[in-house]
Amino acid sequence: MRTIPEADIVQLLNAVKGLFPNGAGEAVDHWVIQQGPDSTNDPAIWVWVILKDALASRVSDVRVVNQIRDLIQGCLYEELDVHFDFELYVYVRFRTVTEQAHLEDQELEIPRRRASR
Repeated sequence: MRTIPEADIVQLLNAVKGLFPNGAGEAVDHWVIQQGPDSTNDPAIWVWVILKDALASRVSDVRVVNQIRDLIQGCLYEELDVHFDFELYVYVRFRTVTEQAHLEDQELEIPRRRASR
C-alpha cells in the first residue's frame, strides 16, 4: 500500500483543527498517525487525536466529536484520496495525553512467555 509522509498528514490536520467546534482545536496536544490496510484490505489512515487532559472536556459532546471526525475525514479524503487506486478509509479516535501515555507504557511492559515443553 502506498503511504503518505506523516508530516504531510500532520500539516493537513493542524490546518483543519482551527475549524473544530467548541474551541476543541486548542485541546489538541498532538496526533498519532498509522497507515496500512484495514480489515478489508483497503488503504486506511488511523488518526488518534491526542487531547490535553485539562481541555479534553471540550470534546465530550457527541455532536462535537462527530463534527471533528467529519472535518478530519473530509480534509484527508479531499487531499489524499487521489494517491490511492482504491477508496481511502480514514478512522478517527480520541484519547487524552494520560490515556496515550498509559497505553504506551503498557506496550513496553508486555510480558514475554516461554514456550511450554
